Amino acid sequence: GKLIVTGGNVIACGGSSMVESFDESCTQPAVLWVLNSTAEAGETFTLKDAAGNVLLSYEPENAAGSIAFSCPGMETGSTYTSAIGSQTQEFTVEQTSVTLGSAGGISGLPGMPGGDETPTPPGGGMPEMPGGDEMPTPPDGGMPEMPGGGRKEPPTTEDDK
Repeated sequence: GKLIVTGGNVIACGGSSMVESFDESCTQPAVLWVLNSTAEAGETFTLKDAAGNVLLSYEPENAAGSIAFSCPGMETGSTYTSAIGSQTQEFTVEQTSVTLGSAGGISGLPGMPGGDETPTPPGGGMPEMPGGDEMPTPPDGGMPEMPGGGRKEPPTTEDDK
């Protein structure tokens, strides 16, 4: 489905792993803000214009990892500040559908850094194999016995004869 805003006030608070951005066909600017950390229930969300006027204000009843919002006072080309708890995000509306932060979900991997980014292992790269690219040799030089006396060689079939 599509999430399209054509007017009015919209404020929706929810999780951050399966969020959906607003569709580009919105006729009124609409923003999806994926928070850096979960906002606690009772922390007040505000949206202010560049002059500091409050355009939207809402106190979620539950914790939130993302906030989707829109209001008639928002205009393309203008700068706004959204805030909740200790998190603040200043942004300029370049188009009618804006996404702030990193959305996970189906297009990214839920819970992965940056949504679509590939995580980097600690130290910045893949660990080196001991002894370079060669596979290590077992201590006695041969393959170990299988528990229970299993075969080391593959079984023969009628086709092998």
